[in-house]
Amino acid sequence: MSVDTKLYLNPRWELRDIVTVLERTTQKEVTIKHCDGKELLDCFEVFVGKRRIFLIVNSSLPTGSATYMSLGSDDEAIKIFKDVAEVLGGILMENDCDGECEIIEGAMWEEDKLPFFLKCAIIDDGINPDDIDALKKFVTEWKNKHRSN
Repeated sequence: MSVDTKLYLNPRWELRDIVTVLERTTQKEVTIKHCDGKELLDCFEVFVGKRRIFLIVNSSLPTGSATYMSLGSDDEAIKIFKDVAEVLGGILMENDCDGECEIIEGAMWEEDKLPFFLKCAIIDDGINPDDIDALKKFVTEWKNKHRSN
């Protein structure tokens, strides 16, 4: 058995959201494929450059459902998962053998209280939720784009 770094995300995050955050935080190409022999499960291999993340959507845990991510344990793995958690929030286990967890309240931790367009602004456009001017600009552009004619 080897040591892994693990990250548990709220299941509300779609695979697309996770991939977008991985691309933005690592500045590397991200590709996805179903795990071999598990096409019927929500089990994926997510490649970040040459690194492979094992990801299960809606994994069952004693505390409920979560998106489970696992990557070998080293400084780069910890950084990748911390960067994702700082955006989406999550529970980080740097070393799955010691059992210690860190809860990281990311920028989108309270996402349920934010309108959908703010989620898009922060994830898709990489806007910092503390940057009020950028948020105002995005809201105006979103309103103009979706205004009925």
